[in-house]
Amino acid sequence: MTKEEILEIIKRIKNFETTELVFALKKRNTINGYIMQLGNFEYLNSKNYWHVLTFEKKEEWDATRNIDLIRLFPGDAFAKITKK
Repeated sequence: MTKEEILEIIKRIKNFETTELVFALKKRNTINGYIMQLGNFEYLNSKNYWHVLTFEKKEEWDATRNIDLIRLFPGDAFAKITKK
């Protein structure tokens, strides 16, 4: 997906960091998670890269805020993003 397509999805969601999304990936299994807005959010999305926190790691993230729990995906790896 292009960064414009992903930004359009984000605009429609009021609080995208707490809204669970379904990421259909082109070459991997679908994952459930959240797009995270960290300090370098603007820079990364200008390059079409996105921080994704998987649903399974949400509790640990809330407790620790450990950046190692977040994965970085290029936008072109996404086939589709939908709200769960």
